Amino acid sequence: MARLLPATALLTASALFLTAQPGLASPAGDRWLAHVKVLADDNMEGRLTGTPGYDRAAAYVAGEFGKLGLKPAGTDGFLQPVPLTEQTLNLPASKLLLDGKPLQLGEQVLPGNRVQQLKGPFDAELVFIGSGLSLPEAGHDDFAGIDLNGKIAVVLASGPKTLSGALKSHARSAELWPAMQKAGAIGLLNIANPNQMDVPWARTKLFAATPGMRLSDPALNDAKRPYFTGSFSPAEAELLFAKSGHSFADMVKLADAGEVLPRFSLNQRLSGEIVATDRTFTSPNVVGLLPGRDPKLKG
Repeated sequence: MARLLPATALLTASALFLTAQPGLASPAGDRWLAHVKVLADDNMEGRLTGTPGYDRAAAYVAGEFGKLGLKPAGTDGFLQPVPLTEQTLNLPASKLLLDGKPLQLGEQVLPGNRVQQLKGPFDAELVFIGSGLSLPEAGHDDFAGIDLNGKIAVVLASGPKTLSGALKSHARSAELWPAMQKAGAIGLLNIANPNQMDVPWARTKLFAATPGMRLSDPALNDAKRPYFTGSFSPAEAELLFAKSGHSFADMVKLADAGEVLPRFSLNQRLSGEIVATDRTFTSPNVVGLLPGRDPKLKG
C-alpha cells in the first residue's frame, strides 16, 4: 500500500489543481484533460518519433482535427511525412585519443549524436576559441582571425556580459555551424561551465548511447556536412589545457565574471574514430487549416 501513496497524492493534487484553476474544471477543461489522458497513455509508448506509438498519436490528432472542422493541409490528408535520419553511436567500437592517450568514451567524453558524425579516422589539432560565438554585427566573433582549417574547435559554454542571453542563444543555434563551415573546422568539442550546469555530468552520461535525429536533407540542417562533435567532462577538462600555458579553472573564472575569453592552441591533438549507424525513415507532422470567416480577408 505504501508504494501507492505517491500516486494517490499526485492524483489528489491534480484534482485540487483542476478545481482551483478557472476554466479547467469546466467542459473545456474536461476536453483538454481527456486529450492528455489519450496522448499520455502507455499504449502510445512515449510517442517517440518514428515509432508505432507516435503514428497512433498522430492519427488521433488528425482525427480530432477532422472533428473540429479543420481542413486537411498536409501532403497526405492531415499528414505531412518528414524524411528523418536517426544516428546511433557504437561506443564500444569507437575510440578517441588525446595526444595518443586513450580517453574513456561515455565517461570523460561523450560523442554527439545530433550532427552527422565524421566518417572514418581523424587526427586534428585542438584550438580553444573561447565561447565559440560568432556575432560580428554585435562586435564579438570568436572565429575571427584564428586558423581552424582542418582543426577541432574547443569551446566553453559561456559568453561575455556585453551580449544579451537571446543573442548568445542565437549564436549557439543559428550562427554556429555556418561559422564552423566557413572556418574549415572539422569538429567541435564542448565543455560545460561546471558552475552553471543545468544537468549534472552524471545524468548527462546516461544519455550517451541515446540515438539522435536530424532532417535527412542536409540543406535543411544547420550543419551541412559531417563533423566530429562531442562534450568533455568539466571535471576532466584540465587534461585539454595541460600543454597550453593556460588552465581550465582560469577560463571558468573569466566566464563567471562575464569576460571575453582568450583564444589559443591547446598544443594537443585529438585522434580516433566515432562509429555510428544511420536509419532513415519518415514520420509525419499533423497539419490542419482553419479557414478565415471574413469573406474579404480569409484568403
